[in-house]
Amino acid sequence: ARGKAKEILGAIAKGIRPGETQRRTEPSLTLQSAWERYRKAHLVRKNRSQNTIDNYENDLRLHLKDWLNMPLEQLGKLPKMVMKHHDFLTDNHGPAAANGAMRTLRAIYNHAAKSESGPSSGQPDARCRLEPDAASKCRNGPKRFEWLV
Repeated sequence: ARGKAKEILGAIAKGIRPGETQRRTEPSLTLQSAWERYRKAHLVRKNRSQNTIDNYENDLRLHLKDWLNMPLEQLGKLPKMVMKHHDFLTDNHGPAAANGAMRTLRAIYNHAAKSESGPSSGQPDARCRLEPDAASKCRNGPKRFEWLV
């Protein structure tokens, strides 16, 4: 048992999560594929206006284009990168554009998280993780910012 524990600790020290390779067999859901699912399964099905859909597409095309091929799971694990991108958008395009892009990202991420093949279902939704005031109302409880550490 001690030998197995030392082996696991050694893997953790190297940055390998024990058991993760066995768990992950299907390809990760990217922001682009999550957007396509969100558009069909939510926006079109709920009969949202074409203007609303165009606004989402503009946010993705203009402000989130570098992340379209990034797995959502990776975005969920890199919240500091998301916050830095929000700061960049605020400085270069204004707070309205930055907030709109983050609302779009949050909507797509949360929709994917609620589906079966989205980011890990044990994590709180994006609003819980990005807005401390909303944490007490979130489905996975007030996790606040422990994931930033």
